[in-house]
Amino acid sequence: MSDQGLLWGIDFNVDPMASVLCQSRPGPILHVLDEIMLSIATTEQMCARVVERAQPWLRLWQDAHGPNCPLPLRLYGDAAGNSRSTKASKTDYDLIGEFFRSRPEFKLINRVPRKNPEVKDRVNSVNALLHDASGRVRTFIDPRCKALRRDLLEVTWKQGASGFELEKKKYRELTHISDALGYLIWVEHPINGFKRDIIKN
Repeated sequence: MSDQGLLWGIDFNVDPMASVLCQSRPGPILHVLDEIMLSIATTEQMCARVVERAQPWLRLWQDAHGPNCPLPLRLYGDAAGNSRSTKASKTDYDLIGEFFRSRPEFKLINRVPRKNPEVKDRVNSVNALLHDASGRVRTFIDPRCKALRRDLLEVTWKQGASGFELEKKKYRELTHISDALGYLIWVEHPINGFKRDIIKN
């Protein structure tokens, strides 16, 4: 098992709320182990499902490191989840932190950036880890991750007022699980962008 433990990418959309659980290997190589899609879910419900799905890797970790050694769980997601609103005194990440403080078998490590990357940079980072210019495949996805596989095949670009953006309206369930993966990949394996100008004839 990777010494980094598990990598957890999350997208906080309410329906569906989406998560991926991954492991990173030297190379770099990313293994997507599992996905979680929840309809009309709370942040706490997603946390509980992550704990449930992480049990096989928790057992492997503690077999290797000792029964009292917590499994590192590195958290990645949308920087907007750090924002408080007038309707809520706690952010989504506050709620996640509270949940895992009561789960000593896990060591939550917050890897959420203070600011989101440009969408194009995030997508380019994902594409490069899937299949780079030299032909290397560095992301391996478990067959159980059907929603993620569909996202990566079907999500497309459209031209909007601010340039090219992901098409989100065609199918409501698309983009969320690949966004969760994208937040994780951009932090761990980013492709930094450059200034882009859209030339209109």
